[in-house]
Amino acid sequence: MQTIMDSREGLFLSEANKPKHYSPLANIYQHADEYVLTIAAPGFHRNQFAVVVDKDILSISAINKEKKKHQRNCNFEYDYSHWHRRFILPDNADATMMASNYTNGELIIHIPKYGKQVVHDDVLSVVVY
Repeated sequence: MQTIMDSREGLFLSEANKPKHYSPLANIYQHADEYVLTIAAPGFHRNQFAVVVDKDILSISAINKEKKKHQRNCNFEYDYSHWHRRFILPDNADATMMASNYTNGELIIHIPKYGKQVVHDDVLSVVVY
């Protein structure tokens, strides 16, 4: 017969209670002359981000290769060491003039608006400052 403590531990460690793949939250602001995309991504350095535009898809990813020390009798439920997000750019977004910076745990991407539809044929990589 299983004790209450055993069943609690079983529920606590069950596959159903483990979070799915982490994906950071994002805010998108539209101004008269630009779009601003902010992603909450604490604990990274600016060189750990990859911001790439391929056709009309903005791909943002981060990888933190530092390993956490695993301790005995610990259950890690969150791991923000890597993630990936994709966004479809609006027709008037000018990815060639995109700028990004990482400040106070937020990745901020400025995407200027262009007066007419922009076609992105090349793959563009954006440096994070």
